[in-house]
Amino acid sequence: MRAPRLMAMLRLAAILLVIQGVSYLSLTIYLRSLERERLEGVWERDNPGGARAARAAFVGRRMQGFHRTLRARLVALVLVLPFVAVMLIVYLVNHN
Repeated sequence: MRAPRLMAMLRLAAILLVIQGVSYLSLTIYLRSLERERLEGVWERDNPGGARAARAAFVGRRMQGFHRTLRARLVALVLVLPFVAVMLIVYLVNHN
């Protein structure tokens, strides 16, 4: 009787991870594009008519720093927290 429950729970976990993975990737791409647009605006404001190559280098350098920001790290919680919460609830409901 335990094997079907375990298989159902594993199936739910796999489906949940796929859905959350897509959400995570979408949110990451969206936040990166917002940050890139913000940095391009900063460049245009500080260097009107500046060289295109210099702007690309500026944005590239600053985007590397973006990965270390709190906002970029908090996006990982989109993947972890719902998964843990749902799996804990399923476990507690089915095994108690």
